[in-house]
Amino acid sequence: PIDLSCHLYNPHSAVPLDMTLPHPLWLSPVAHQGLYHPQAERAMLEAANLLNTPCIFSCQGNTLFSALLPKTTVAHAVQWYWQAPPQSLAQPSSQHNVGQINNTKQGRRDYNLQLVEKLATQGMQLLVITIDAPHSGIRAVSRRVQATLPSYCQAVNLPQSSARGTAQSVNDLLAQAPDWADIEWLVKRSPVPVLLKGILHPNDAKRARDIGCAGIVASNHGQRVLADAIAVADILPELRHSVGDDMVIIADGGVRSGSDAAKLIALGADGVGIGSGYIYGLALAGALGVAHVNKILLE
Repeated sequence: PIDLSCHLYNPHSAVPLDMTLPHPLWLSPVAHQGLYHPQAERAMLEAANLLNTPCIFSCQGNTLFSALLPKTTVAHAVQWYWQAPPQSLAQPSSQHNVGQINNTKQGRRDYNLQLVEKLATQGMQLLVITIDAPHSGIRAVSRRVQATLPSYCQAVNLPQSSARGTAQSVNDLLAQAPDWADIEWLVKRSPVPVLLKGILHPNDAKRARDIGCAGIVASNHGQRVLADAIAVADILPELRHSVGDDMVIIADGGVRSGSDAAKLIALGADGVGIGSGYIYGLALAGALGVAHVNKILLE
């Protein structure tokens, strides 16, 4: 049999990464999996555990991390968006051990670190921070059909009332989004290795390396955030050249076949993520469908 194992190794990151995986395929984070199957992320995890496939849980999923992380027997990560503190935390309260948390730059830093530390205590191995989509992209089809989420598909791992919801302008949104200093602050304090998702420029990849990130996820989000984003395969060799061999790179976006995955690895990726492919399997047959798609790609 062909040895598909891969080694994710970065001894220079703020938290060193040393992880050997049975194969380079990852199940990428996909939001609101309850739209496709009643078992949602539980079905995805069941398939991942069965085939020993690493997975990344979306913070916009419909299943609590506390119900997923303790049952995960494979290498895994949690995908995270930078959060603004809920309005309810903007006032001093004895219920919060850090006292007052406000919607200032340092308040947002402290709040995100609290949430990351909580995830680490629940068993999170890696943290993946999506940095290029502080606000949802304009999705023309969804707007045209006036798509809305049903009541049973809520992002149960995110604050239900966030100060972000008060933003009234582009300036407000940008003020609440993280900058490089925020990310560096969090990376240096994170209890687990950090990968930045959405990196598509060599200079950004080098900066992620220099601030202590263990790796990057080169992703254009399936071109759903920016429709004209560059294809990952086109920029991947430059990303690898810019960061050298120690920086971990997972390529994500548009993978439809095993040959797609092989090409991305040849272009410089250590791992390859699939998203919509396994969601088709989830919608058709739950955990069995996810496992079937996974098996086809590996073969």
